[in-house]
Amino acid sequence: MAGYEEFSDPRLIDLYDLLNPPGPDTAFFLSLPRTTDRSALDVGCGTGLLAVEFARRGLVVTGADPSPEMLNVARQRSDSHLVQWVVSDAADMDLETRCDLVTMTSHVFQFFLSDEAALAALKAIRRHMRPGGRVAFETRNPLVHSWERWDRAQTFRSIVHATLGQVDTWVELDGVHGDLVDFSLHYEFHTDGTRAASHNTLRFPPAERVLDLLEAAGFREVTTHGDFDRSKFSATSPEIVVVAEA
Repeated sequence: MAGYEEFSDPRLIDLYDLLNPPGPDTAFFLSLPRTTDRSALDVGCGTGLLAVEFARRGLVVTGADPSPEMLNVARQRSDSHLVQWVVSDAADMDLETRCDLVTMTSHVFQFFLSDEAALAALKAIRRHMRPGGRVAFETRNPLVHSWERWDRAQTFRSIVHATLGQVDTWVELDGVHGDLVDFSLHYEFHTDGTRAASHNTLRFPPAERVLDLLEAAGFREVTTHGDFDRSKFSATSPEIVVVAEA
């Protein structure tokens, strides 16, 4: 079980944008640049939707992702030439750029499976920020146990792709080990009857741990929301949405 096939299997990558269309999260992150901001870094940029939109708004943008296959899709976007694309994970970034805004969307923070990994990523991000710059990201609130709803009955979707045809998708919970949750994304292709799966692990750190890690990485003036509507964070909030200043 190799894991994270949704970021390397060409067919699953082709489905990514259709399964993850722009939503309230996209609108939230696009609202963040200030009039004084000139540059942005999108960490874990995936297929590049947010990075390109930042660039279209006049920012100098770098998009970084550890998956060359995802970046290949990003480079095919209209206006992708406006973005510098870099193959790199968060902790290993060593770019010349220093940015006003760093974003880390699509729950990328949850792919850091230990305090050490998360802290290394946050420190690397801070090194790539100008004084007074901000980082913004989200992580699911563990208090609401969202993984308990990860089964076929509650997550089943049937979509139609322009070239792949009808595809059924669903999520299955594979196991919970402390704050680590193992799960599988399943795909059934009607055109040829084949199936595929992506086996993933996410970490669900509590809000207090996220704030401690930000402080340890040198961030200050942290604002926490409970969702992308900027509602106040509470025990029942679906998300922990963070904006922190360097």
